[in-house]
Amino acid sequence: MGPNTFDLGVSRHFTVPAENVFDAWIQPDKARQFLFATDTGQMVVAEIDVRIGGTFTLTDRRPEIGDAEHVGRYLEIEPPRRLVFLVRAMPYQTEDARVSIAIIPKGGECDLELTVTADEIWREHVEKTRAGWSMILDNLAKVVGSA
Repeated sequence: MGPNTFDLGVSRHFTVPAENVFDAWIQPDKARQFLFATDTGQMVVAEIDVRIGGTFTLTDRRPEIGDAEHVGRYLEIEPPRRLVFLVRAMPYQTEDARVSIAIIPKGGECDLELTVTADEIWREHVEKTRAGWSMILDNLAKVVGSA
């Protein structure tokens, strides 16, 4: 990420172990239920190659806009505590955003801190972006049974 970027963060407490939360991010059958999924859309592609340099594609077919395709590449994978990846929403973004996820175990529960580093041109959309990631974490909580 270059000098013309900014960070935004969201966090969430989960009442399930860190391993459950981490695994949901990398298992296609779980990720398709929360990661870039919308209430009105249908997840038609959920392909995940979990390894450093591996890629993912999640495509949510949305009635109002058509296919919203999110493509990314893994930079760091440290189960169950850390996941870092680049992601781009096609065709809307020309630059990748960097997403860093820290999962902090707390007994049988955990906290998740998510930081998005995005290109400065997206700063005007910061609240919409924060709301989108908050919705993703709310849906993740439902998937792992922590809602």
